[in-house]
Amino acid sequence: MLPEEAAEPLRGRMLRLNGLFRRRASTVWNTVEVDAFVGMGLDRLSDADWEVDVSALERYYAMPLEVKRDFRRRSLATLLNNWSDDVVKCGARVAEEKKRMDPDGLGEAV
Repeated sequence: MLPEEAAEPLRGRMLRLNGLFRRRASTVWNTVEVDAFVGMGLDRLSDADWEVDVSALERYYAMPLEVKRDFRRRSLATLLNNWSDDVVKCGARVAEEKKRMDPDGLGEAV
């Protein structure tokens, strides 16, 4: 299925997930990916819950990480099949990295 063929809000959700893996908007989702997306209930998730989940993933996937600290998934299907666990881990890792980079919470001196 092409993200362009999906109805909103699914199209927007599929495009955001494509972005995590630097996939083109026109990249066709295979049946495993579509089944995992639906199987995890991401097609029925409220907009608010979706935004919380995908924002945590986007923040984590955008972070520069040392190889030993990087657990980012390499395939969309794997991410989708582990969605709940990965959302929790990403939120925790973002907070952990923020604390590690700014231990006193004061930010950089200007």
